Amino acid sequence: ELSKEQILGESKSMEIVDARWLCVKMLKDLGLYAEQIAEMMNMTPRNVCKIVTNFNDRMMFGDAMLRNYLEIARQRLKN
Repeated sequence: ELSKEQILGESKSMEIVDARWLCVKMLKDLGLYAEQIAEMMNMTPRNVCKIVTNFNDRMMFGDAMLRNYLEIARQRLKN
């Protein structure tokens, strides 16, 4: 539901940050390197590594909806 521009922009709203984190997680799961993801997402490789490292903890302890969003995104990509 979010545009590419919103996700790649600098907004810090929870919805957009979640979308960013989901994009990074899914790109990493596809086998891309942090440097490749950083270039695609207008981030630093360090930020990408931080997201990858903290994703599971955030999903389990910080943001209960993140797991649901990840499953929805994966399903939409399959279709």
